[in-house]
Amino acid sequence: MFFILSDIPLYINTPPKDTVAIVGETVQLECVASGTPTPTVMWRVTNKDGSKDVDVTSSSSRFRKKSTGALQVTNGMREDSGTYTCVTRNAEGSKNASAELKILSKYQKY
Repeated sequence: MFFILSDIPLYINTPPKDTVAIVGETVQLECVASGTPTPTVMWRVTNKDGSKDVDVTSSSSRFRKKSTGALQVTNGMREDSGTYTCVTRNAEGSKNASAELKILSKYQKY
């Protein structure tokens, strides 16, 4: 008896959540995806003024994609605020999930 394994549709198990942090803090946005074949994860950001839509992990050494797919932002700066989109892809397609990141000064209220 043989079983044929087919591709499993892409699914984002843990989407990123809206996050507020203070300047200088390290922030982590989660994005855990599953599927067969194993999906790739990329992060994009659009600033509040809509000026940027870039792959953040290639734009600065302060941004690091972890092996889980999470995005770590070290030494957060106010200009890092914006909409962060986790883009996942495999042979079955692609899925996106977004969250707002707000980096506030120490004395700024939410």
